This record gives sequence, structure tokens and C-alpha cells, in this order.
Amino acid sequence: MLHKVYDIWDNMIEKIQSVIFRHEKKNVALDDSEFFDHVHRILVRRWNKSNNPLHCMAHSLNPKYYGQTWLAGGTGRVPPNRDPEISKNREICLGRLYSDSHRLKIINNEFPTFSGGRNDSIQAAMARDEEDPVNWWLCFGTSTPNLQQLALKLLSQWSTYSQIHNIKRNKLTIKRAEDFAYVHSNLRLLSCTSNDY
Repeated sequence: MLHKVYDIWDNMIEKIQSVIFRHEKKNVALDDSEFFDHVHRILVRRWNKSNNPLHCMAHSLNPKYYGQTWLAGGTGRVPPNRDPEISKNREICLGRLYSDSHRLKIINNEFPTFSGGRNDSIQAAMARDEEDPVNWWLCFGTSTPNLQQLALKLLSQWSTYSQIHNIKRNKLTIKRAEDFAYVHSNLRLLSCTSNDY
């Protein structure tokens, strides 16, 4: 789920823009909307608070965002390796994850092989559009083993609920785990109102 955060925010802003412009009977390409501009500023400010390099790293490791179907699905879409914000945050994330410069160099050398599809077979290229990202890395990521290991770790991350509730690890009831997830979310919202946030 971590790999979907960036795309969900991006799509949400596009959908909100579409709804506002449709309601105001305006053309997105030709007209301006003061109301949308105000909403957009709020959304971007919120995104900038919650966005972190890990989201961008996970987004850039999702093969779907390099596939032809996704790229053709909207105007202005570019693969993550060509997006300046994502690339900058990916570099920050890699720098934090790999303090060893040798290991970082290996990962940085493997990334263009993945992002450019250099070793992709026809099957791997087609699977970028259709396959679950974790399955894609398991099936087709062997040419970049270090990047594959990182991708599997990041793309396998899930929600707060699954972090709290793991049947093998503890004996929480489902209701109690849901309560913990609810409390966790509310505490995060409360922390947003503090001056230290």
C-alpha cells in the first residue's frame, strides 16, 4: 500500500479539479477557478506535510508507473525516474537507507536497468501494466537483485492495522486491533495541531 500513496494523492487532486470545474461549468484546459486554486493550495500544503521520501521511493519502484498503460492514462504523466520531485526524494531516501557508499552505488547502478526496462522481456514489459508490483519483482527482478530486495521490502508495506495486528505475533482480537488503529489515527491527527508539528 505504501507504493500507492503518491499516486492516490495525485489522482485525488485531478478528480477534485474535475468536479469543481464541472460544477462551475468551466473548461479545465482553458479557464481558471479561484475556488479550485484555494482548494489546491490546501491540498498541496497537506501533501507537503505528509509526503516523505519513502513514499516517493516506493512509488518509483512500482513497475506499473513505467508501463505504457499508466503513462498513456493521463496528460502529463511521466515515469517516476523523469519526475524531479520523485527523483530528488528517491535520492534522499536511498542516502538514508544506505550509509555505505559502495552499497548505494550498486543500487544506483541497478536503478536505470529497472526504470529503463533494459532487461525486460516482452512478458516482463506487459506484466508491468497488469501484475501486482510484489509479484512483478519476484518474477522479473532478478537482473537487479539488490534493488529487488529493497523493492520487496518497501512494496510489501501495508496499513497501520496490519502493523498492529499480526495473528502470529499476538493474540489481539479483531475489535481490539481496530480500536488501536482508531486511536493511532486520532493521535496522529491531534499531533498535527501542536506547535511542534
